[in-house]
Amino acid sequence: MNLPEPPERTTNTGQKRDRPSKLGLNQAWLIFLAGALLLMALWAPVKGLISRGLYQPKAPFGPIDASSFVALAYGGVSDRSNEVSPAQFDAQLKLLRLNGY
Repeated sequence: MNLPEPPERTTNTGQKRDRPSKLGLNQAWLIFLAGALLLMALWAPVKGLISRGLYQPKAPFGPIDASSFVALAYGGVSDRSNEVSPAQFDAQLKLLRLNGY
């Protein structure tokens, strides 16, 4: 059932009035989906900016009183080219002892 178009109305200044466009159901859902996806895509950077703004680093407290390590992770100590040499290993242990570990 097609209704006849109403006559065009003009404003007080003589210009034609804008008429709202009619969107189809598919077009309305597409616009909604595009808006929802845009909001989801912008959430990650906005969340990052909020987190960066609210982050307050805490200063370390208390003395460092460790006298040993629980474990040293080396693939191996030997004279092979892909492992730590015994001289390097001894030098690293001496440096750790000098620094209070």
